[in-house]
Amino acid sequence: MVDQAPEQTRTQTSEPASHASSTQRNSIASNQRDSHTPDPRAPRNPRTSDAHSLREPTPRTPRDPHTPRTPRTPRTTRNPHQLRRPTLSPTVGKLMLLACAMLWGGSYPTAKVAMTAVTPQWLMAIRLLAASLIMFILFRKQITPYLNRRIIVPGLLVGVTYWGTMCSQTVGLTMIEPGRSAFLTAAYCVIVPFTSWLLMKQRPTIRNLVAAVLCLTGVGCVSLSSGLGTLSIGLGDLLTLLCALVFSFNLVWLGKFGRVIHPVALTFAQFMTAGTLFLVGAIATEPAPSATWLRPSILLCLVYLFFGATMTAQIMQNVGLKVTPPSQASLIMCLETVFSLLFSVLFYGERVEAAAGAGFVLIFSAILCSQIHLNGRMLERLSHK
Repeated sequence: MVDQAPEQTRTQTSEPASHASSTQRNSIASNQRDSHTPDPRAPRNPRTSDAHSLREPTPRTPRDPHTPRTPRTPRTTRNPHQLRRPTLSPTVGKLMLLACAMLWGGSYPTAKVAMTAVTPQWLMAIRLLAASLIMFILFRKQITPYLNRRIIVPGLLVGVTYWGTMCSQTVGLTMIEPGRSAFLTAAYCVIVPFTSWLLMKQRPTIRNLVAAVLCLTGVGCVSLSSGLGTLSIGLGDLLTLLCALVFSFNLVWLGKFGRVIHPVALTFAQFMTAGTLFLVGAIATEPAPSATWLRPSILLCLVYLFFGATMTAQIMQNVGLKVTPPSQASLIMCLETVFSLLFSVLFYGERVEAAAGAGFVLIFSAILCSQIHLNGRMLERLSHK
């Protein structure tokens, strides 16, 4: 009995100690868990705060009023005077020049009907000024940005040369036969490579010279009603040759300025300049308009000359010259005489002689000759395979 009391006492004493030890461990673990929970009343340290909590904004340093501000980089905007790179392919440009030749070819019989009532300078003045007005209404957004000092010199150069071309051709046509006039006017095919050499420093090649001679010969065969007739130089011949020379300058300048000025704006400047010069000449030298100009047939001819042969054809020419070399462009536009003869046969019953057939063959050969460098490259590639 004596021995069991101390053992019971030790047992009772050890139980509270074990319970205290367990309570202490639970308290320590609870304190460790509570240490991870921030006290909302305690000040927050941005370096030790929870990652999901918002940081306090850093105070901004006041700017010195004497320190100049750093200029912002301006937004780059496209200059309206700087054209985008042409996206037309050379093939499309040549097709546009071919359509231009068709429209101009149809203008010969149309103008012949119109001039039964309207005098030549009045016809050209009304034709060009009316086309200029319509162009400005339809393409005002393309024309307005270029109406500044930059277009004065190009507009005068292309406008005066266009006026000189049409004026000398019209006056010369009153002195010589139409076939001879068309033959001499087509001499610009030979002159254009030399004019381009003078203005653009583009040396003509043997291929250009041979093609020009072939085209010139073909146009002569088609245009002259009696084949290869005799040539005698007179005042009308000299004026028509002057027309070919001035027209070659017009073509080269259109191709040059068409790269930096919108073709529609350049065409508008050309028509306004030439139309104004024709209007001054008509007022000074020709009778006033009459009521015969209002006949339906005359009005239809004027509409075709305004929209087709003047505005549409000239725009296509200026756009096509941007992607077509001047020497090739002049050869393609030589087809104007061929289309003129074709329309005359269809609408006026004109007979086609053997010389005209030979002219078609020569003109087609000239066009192939102007493209022979492409075939040469293809043959060279095939020879290496």
